[in-house]
Parts: sequence; structure tokens; C-alpha cells
Amino acid sequence: MADLQPGDLVLYVKAGDPDRVMVHVGAGVVMGASGDGSATRTLEDAARAGACVKAVAHEEYRPDIFGFRCLPFVS
Repeated sequence: MADLQPGDLVLYVKAGDPDRVMVHVGAGVVMGASGDGSATRTLEDAARAGACVKAVAHEEYRPDIFGFRCLPFVS
């Protein structure tokens, strides 16, 4: 995890498949959406489900961390 850079995606796995993607924002903090999972497809779905953005103080907040990926920056 020492190689994580702000903007990197952190993936978590459940039952062998990735089920959550968070964004590393620096200092070990990751942020991601919390809501109704794959059923949330629109802003209206998110509002009905009470979805929100959450920050977690450590990227290993779940024991099932799968890995991380740096996406190329394109402007």
C-alpha cells in the first residue's frame, strides 16, 4: 500500500469478485459511495437509497482488499 498515490483506485473483493471501488485521496484516506449497491443506477435511485459519499481513514478498513490501480491522467 506504500505505493498508493492520490487518485488511485482501491478495489475490495467479496466472494472472489470486486464489489467496491474507493478513491485514495492521500494520507491513507479513501473515499467512495455508500448506498444500495448495483441497484443504484441514477441520481434518483441514489436519493431513494440514502446513498452518500463516505471517507474512511485507512485504505485497509476492510480485510478483503483486492489491490489498487493507478489510472492514466488524460486532459
